Amino acid sequence: MDNPFLAQLPLNPMPGTQVGDSRSLSTHSILYPFLQRLEGYKTNLKGHHWHGYNHSTHVMIDEFLGEVSEAQDSIAEVGMDVYGIMILGFEATPSKNWDILALTKDIINDFIFINKTLENDDRNLGLLDVVQAAIHELNKKRYLITLAYKGEY
Repeated sequence: MDNPFLAQLPLNPMPGTQVGDSRSLSTHSILYPFLQRLEGYKTNLKGHHWHGYNHSTHVMIDEFLGEVSEAQDSIAEVGMDVYGIMILGFEATPSKNWDILALTKDIINDFIFINKTLENDDRNLGLLDVVQAAIHELNKKRYLITLAYKGEY
């Protein structure tokens, strides 16, 4: 499964990391960029949350944002249990997608991609639990955003 976003990320180590350091989540070529991407998504979602949508859409975007934040935190914590600490210097990777329905779909697709990528390593069983729970919750929230955005909720 190819993910065009993650394929375009620069995967250079952050300052303060050592290239061969196997105990740092900061050097993980998939999880660390994904966490950076989630930070960017959260910024975009906050912009949509403040945008002048109807009240229901505003509330549903806030709930979707909450799910992304919780998932990001859990992935980082479980990931550090498996791969080691993250080095200071974390940065957000923003999304350029400003359509709320497409943005929420992109977020879910990135979670699906991460799930597919992590499923072949038994060390990732805890991460997979977090990612799969997030996919489930984000799909429910996206459905409600879609209804609210169309004025049906």
